Amino acid sequence: VALVSHAGFLTYVIFYLIGYRDAQPGYDFRLTNTGVSRILFYEPGTNRYGDVIFDCVNERKHLEKY
Repeated sequence: VALVSHAGFLTYVIFYLIGYRDAQPGYDFRLTNTGVSRILFYEPGTNRYGDVIFDCVNERKHLEKY
């Protein structure tokens, strides 16, 4: 599933997933334009590292020149 959205909404999603459900994200956590965040969801109890894994947040390798 791919979710394309503005950084403000995606910041709230990431905060929710890491457990800060009542926090108001501020300027201390920014996502830049075209940044890719990959979040992996596992069936509860099937991954020894947790049910939600952040593979990358705000990755921008696709902007590098070859």
